[in-house]
Amino acid sequence: MRLLIIGGVAGGASSAVKARRTREDIEIIIFERNDYISYANCGMPYYVGNIIKDRDDLLVVTPQYLKKRFNIDVRTRNEVIKIKGDEKKIVVKDLVNSKIYDEKYDKLIISTGASPILPPSFKGENVFTLYNLEDMDKIKGFIENNRPKKALVLGGGFIGIEMAENFQNLGMDVTICEKADQILLPFDREMAKIAEEYIEKTSVKIIKNKGVAKIEEGMAYFEDGTHLDFDIALVSLGVKPNSGLAKDAGLDLGIRDTIKVNEYMETSVKDIYAAGDVAENFYAFDKSKTWIPLAGSANKQGRIAGYNSVSSGEKKIYKGTLGTAIAKFGEITFACTGYNEKTLKERGVDYISCYLVSESHASYYPSSREIYIKLLGDRDGKVLGAQVLGFDGVDKRVDVFATAIYSGLTFEDLESLDLAYAPPFSSAKDPVIVAGMIGNNIARKEVSSVTSIPKNSVILDVRTRKENTKGSIENAINIPIDEIREKADELNNLKDKKIIVHCATGYRSYIVSKMLKNKGFRDVSNLSGGYFFYKKNITSE
Repeated sequence: MRLLIIGGVAGGASSAVKARRTREDIEIIIFERNDYISYANCGMPYYVGNIIKDRDDLLVVTPQYLKKRFNIDVRTRNEVIKIKGDEKKIVVKDLVNSKIYDEKYDKLIISTGASPILPPSFKGENVFTLYNLEDMDKIKGFIENNRPKKALVLGGGFIGIEMAENFQNLGMDVTICEKADQILLPFDREMAKIAEEYIEKTSVKIIKNKGVAKIEEGMAYFEDGTHLDFDIALVSLGVKPNSGLAKDAGLDLGIRDTIKVNEYMETSVKDIYAAGDVAENFYAFDKSKTWIPLAGSANKQGRIAGYNSVSSGEKKIYKGTLGTAIAKFGEITFACTGYNEKTLKERGVDYISCYLVSESHASYYPSSREIYIKLLGDRDGKVLGAQVLGFDGVDKRVDVFATAIYSGLTFEDLESLDLAYAPPFSSAKDPVIVAGMIGNNIARKEVSSVTSIPKNSVILDVRTRKENTKGSIENAINIPIDEIREKADELNNLKDKKIIVHCATGYRSYIVSKMLKNKGFRDVSNLSGGYFFYKKNITSE
């Protein structure tokens, strides 16, 4: 039996190794048009920024390693130019000597990945994308030879922000340009704004709502007629799947021109599989189609394709993605999983949204830092999404949320989790648990919670008077929480009014909301996230 694999890196390499571990008696050949079969592309920004010193540390496996340990034939600089599905044959071009030859297969896996989007109007020897090692080497070489002082990053996604950080680490003045009204599009706007404010405090400039029409001779020309000069530009506008080979072979394409696959990673043509960034994906919790090109998904899909392509036993099932992602800039970390609020609105889901501003570990233990959480779920309390930003412990919290979404857990389940606690690591009530409590209170209608202030409502500010002097919501009544009981009679004329209670972050106002409700106030709601999130421009309708 012959298994041929088109493309290496996460999807192709993992499928080859899994296939070999499944069967020893088959021939496996990988065709890769570039020089490298597998590398840590997520580490490339940090090599550019001299955080990772040795380039070889990014080389995960080599052709020699795969041949010696797994008896896999790896042919780099060999590009597959055609698939003949009816003949079960591929046409290959050896890029070293331009020789063209055929290879027959019994099973075929397509893992041709994706390519960065680079508009044809973006021209210049100092304009780069970053997707593979060749791109990385070009950027590194340009920096070493030209010592650029001003960097322009087009696109405020994860790679763009990581590159902005590393350009700054190299001493450059950095500007991030994002055509949308926020950076970090997988996040909701108010959560992205936390990252934006931190990044701008480091002297990185962020330009939003402004697209670039063309780039030439070290100048970016914006659509509004303005322009900006730079010494080096990094274009990070996303990627597109390399599905042309599959399309020409008659394979069905799916969302955003990815290769359509089923849960076994089988394509529409018998004995052909697809995996990695070129393959269609779906959300694990509702099976809706998506395309989120991430290394984790590529590795899992590759394993499934590799096993199913050679096994005669029961097939393995790929169970989908949550889009879980994490990155950092300086000290701040930002992570997300599942649906964001924008997607829930688009899909017409009746959802619950709540915020938590907390500490990364017990506040009395030194070096505790802020952590900001947005938690989303349906009206039955099922967890559907989470966004976490902060300076410590973000990774472990988002992973708990991802596990909860994958497992179909509810806010109440989060509230009941038994998580590790000691003062240097967490609080007795971990932020995940507290977020679950907040969501569960809303789902069970123990408290009414809002994330925006409805018109014609009375706003009650229960912060201290000192806090109030540093900023307040217009027309808010300021009565500190510890004076509410003694002054409750003064509020009796508001018993039939719609009252929105707020504090700095939502906890004291929750206590007051419950207090007023128990005293007979008819319509009382807590402003989730308090004045902190109000300042992020989300709390007025």
